[in-house]
Amino acid sequence: MSFPPLHARALLTAALLLGGALAGPACARNQPPQAEDVSAIMLFVENRGWDDMNIFILRGDTRDRLGRVSAASRWSVPLDRWVTNQAGSIRIVAQPVGTRYYGNGASAVTQILQLENGQTVLWTIEKDLARSFVEIR
Repeated sequence: MSFPPLHARALLTAALLLGGALAGPACARNQPPQAEDVSAIMLFVENRGWDDMNIFILRGDTRDRLGRVSAASRWSVPLDRWVTNQAGSIRIVAQPVGTRYYGNGASAVTQILQLENGQTVLWTIEKDLARSFVEIR
């Protein structure tokens, strides 16, 4: 039995390791989120639109970016970092990637939300942003 030259084996090994490293995070991204803490406040977003959307949280005059949800996909994030007992009311904003301003139909904005530990926010972003809706469980 003959073996390939040493440099060919090294190249094959490197390719397999790189492929595994790249495939691991891609597969993990499609797994359903695992809530380790039942008191966590979770945001689940379903984007039914054709645009990738940046997701922001509004607390008073402060706007923080939570992340991005791709077109026709789902995404989730725990809100515990942004929502505390002292945080008061919040709004969630979805803005198409590449735009600068929200409002006037250019983005989807939830009504004011008062959240408590253990609640889950389910937000569906429709193709027509004005028809987007939110549910709190």
